[in-house]
Amino acid sequence: MKKVLPWIILAALLIFIIDWSVIGIMIFNGNYDFTAGAYILAVCLVIMLAGLLIKTLVYDFKICPGCNKKIPHKSRFCPHCGKEQP
Repeated sequence: MKKVLPWIILAALLIFIIDWSVIGIMIFNGNYDFTAGAYILAVCLVIMLAGLLIKTLVYDFKICPGCNKKIPHKSRFCPHCGKEQP
C-alpha cells in the first residue's frame, strides 16, 4: 500500500486536471450543464485529500533501531530512548 498510495493520488490529480479542463471548455462553449463533471472533481478532491492524510498520518514514520518504537520520519533523535537516528 505504501507504494500504491502515491500512484492513486497522482491518478486522481490527473483526472482532476483533465476534468477541470473539460469543464472549462464546456463553459467557454456556452454549455453550463457540467453537473457530472463537478461530481468527478469532488470525488477526485476527496481521494487526493484522503490519500495525503493517510500518507501523513500512517506512512510518515520509521522504526527506531534502539527501542523499536514508531518515530517521525525526519527526526534526528528518538523521542522515547534519545538515540541518534541514522
